[in-house]
Amino acid sequence: MLDEKVCWEAVISKDAGSDGRFYYGVQSTGIYCRPSCPSRRPLRRNVRFYKSRSEAEQDGLRPCMRCRPDAITLADSNKLRVRRISEYIRENCEN
Repeated sequence: MLDEKVCWEAVISKDAGSDGRFYYGVQSTGIYCRPSCPSRRPLRRNVRFYKSRSEAEQDGLRPCMRCRPDAITLADSNKLRVRRISEYIRENCEN
């Protein structure tokens, strides 16, 4: 479950470290973005948070043309790799 307060703070501060952890959709425009999107901040009442791009798209939103949340970046790839390695270590490491 996403913590909406934490997600909103990441959107307000344009936190690139949160990219890939969640996406936010703006219901009034029909688009979804990365937390670090350089676009103007939407009104909080128009925003929903999503765990994945596919979840946002299933809700009828399209990707933002500025931050390109549908494009895989090297940073996204590296974050995913680190996340998978961390999960593997947690699951397979004897305490």
